[in-house]
Amino acid sequence: MLGLYREKQVKKVIERLKAEYEAAFSAQKTAIAQLKEENRVLKARNLELEAERGEVAAALIRAEQEGGRIREEAQRERENGAREGELLAAKCRALSEALLAKYPMETDVREFAQFVRALGEEPQESGFDLEEVLAPKQPLDLGKICRDLGLMEEEG
Repeated sequence: MLGLYREKQVKKVIERLKAEYEAAFSAQKTAIAQLKEENRVLKARNLELEAERGEVAAALIRAEQEGGRIREEAQRERENGAREGELLAAKCRALSEALLAKYPMETDVREFAQFVRALGEEPQESGFDLEEVLAPKQPLDLGKICRDLGLMEEEG
């Protein structure tokens, strides 16, 4: 069996195999280089996205804190407004009592006293539903709304 191959044929086979392996090795090196470059680009993009995610998270936290601050401020404003209203009503009552004591027979003084007594009462319902206007369940009829509010006369 040893004599079946000549040295020249063996060298040719070796050269051919060597050329094939070198071509395959070169292709593999190129593929590895491309994968390394792609990996580098993806890592850089990942770092950018992580930084953006951190910024978004920080912005959301700041927005939540600001929302809380605004809610607290609005609550304080409501409380202050209620206190101011109570103080104004108390002043009006005191003025009314003084006026009634001084001018008990004057019509406008009695009307003012009646108004002051009504200050502590709950407001009467007007029949106007703001929620229905802001988020209507059916199409709005602006003409009907204006007629109901007395802003427009009935059509003949």
